[in-house]
Amino acid sequence: MLSRADVHILQVLSILTMTWLVIALTSAGLWYWMLIFLADISLNLHNYCLNMLPKDSTFIEIHGSLVCGAPLPDSRSRSLFSQVGIIHMFVVSGLHVNLLVNVLEKLFCILPNCLPKILRPIFLIGFCLTNLLRPPVVRAAIHCLVHQKAVTRGYSPLQLH
Repeated sequence: MLSRADVHILQVLSILTMTWLVIALTSAGLWYWMLIFLADISLNLHNYCLNMLPKDSTFIEIHGSLVCGAPLPDSRSRSLFSQVGIIHMFVVSGLHVNLLVNVLEKLFCILPNCLPKILRPIFLIGFCLTNLLRPPVVRAAIHCLVHQKAVTRGYSPLQLH
């Protein structure tokens, strides 16, 4: 079992590794092209997600907001959610990412142990891309992936915070 100091050392090392990767990609000129590539994929996935919503639903804008990360248009439902005080539920954030991870874990609990570990990053990356790589979604996805990795290495959730 690693001590709290060891956990902090690992966190610092991961930050330094990511910083080095960003510097390497930036100096090579690949960073810009990678961002354009990801933005294009993200926009296509977002539009695909919006097109897959049921067109005859009276709640299509709510579905688009919760599933695809589309902003709620100014409408009666938006003003109603704002008055009730739950408009923040329609901003895709860490809550939605954690719900997605928990639903995925329940769905894949019948599969072999290694398969959900492989599928979780794939679904989280897809969810981030579908939601236009918005910072709260990406941050929460990274947190979920780091948390999964730490738990598989023997850390308890209390040691991670």
